[in-house]
Amino acid sequence: MLIDLKPFATTQEVINLLSCCLEEHDPSAAASIASFYVQKDALHLSGYTEKDQIIGVLGFAFKSPREILITHLAVNPDFRGKGIATAMIQNITEVHHLFGVGAEATERAKSFYERQHFECIPIADRENGEKHYSCYRKVD
Repeated sequence: MLIDLKPFATTQEVINLLSCCLEEHDPSAAASIASFYVQKDALHLSGYTEKDQIIGVLGFAFKSPREILITHLAVNPDFRGKGIATAMIQNITEVHHLFGVGAEATERAKSFYERQHFECIPIADRENGEKHYSCYRKVD
């Protein structure tokens, strides 16, 4: 089940999940990201819960009334491979009646988005040489 995580964004549980989105898994950087979600009305933070435990986060912003850009997506490592990230994207898509979902992805995340039928195109190389992609999926 997805819930609004903004009221809980600065809890350690959410910060730990947000740190999974970061290459270096830096809790201090994740805490800054969590605070940013709290401060910015245009940013949304949803969480996937199971048995009262937050096991996934999905951060996003609306690009238009029926189109979002995923800003952060992470699942607790103990629960990965069970379709939770897919379910979060599907739920947000249905709740907001979206016609499009976009995301920027690292090489590591690109394969996930491609499995979700996103088209990913290279947009830049990072300073460390890692490729970065713009991914988009039209919703039927």
